[in-house]
Amino acid sequence: MRELFAKALDIPGMDAASALSRLAIFCALVWAVRFTRRWPGLFILLTLIGTAAHELLHAFSGLLFAAKPVSLSVIPRRQPDGGWLLGHVHFANLRWWNKLQVGLAPLALVPLGVWFFWRSIPLPLLSWHNVAYTLAAMQCVFSAWPSRQDWVHGLVGFLSLLLISAIILFFMVRAGWSL
Repeated sequence: MRELFAKALDIPGMDAASALSRLAIFCALVWAVRFTRRWPGLFILLTLIGTAAHELLHAFSGLLFAAKPVSLSVIPRRQPDGGWLLGHVHFANLRWWNKLQVGLAPLALVPLGVWFFWRSIPLPLLSWHNVAYTLAAMQCVFSAWPSRQDWVHGLVGFLSLLLISAIILFFMVRAGWSL
């Protein structure tokens, strides 16, 4: 397994154990930030950059898919149920055909987080560059997870597109098209 991991990384001068230890440190960092949810002020401070990236991806996707974003905020607000809303984007034209793309847009942070992590591996462990890349990777990966409302929008959009596709396929087959 170690050899497979080392070949996959193919980083000159880096053995598999070093790469795996970097991954373990990264996972511990993500877990530690998740643990800080018990202290809202610290959690908000640690995730502010990732929250901004998360909400900006919703807004950008909304622009790209004509959902027409009308407001964006990354200022945390306490909810009536005692929880925290870290940010939000409101749209004027969020419809069945663009909900999937807009709702799940923050998942695009995962490849960026992987890229930051990849860039951190060959650097000396305690260098400022390594710390910066690792923190950026943590922000991306941690903030990529869609909220409950994002998942609802994504599911509605997915089911709508699936239903439309099934209807189109049904009529194509009835019209004599072969698959």
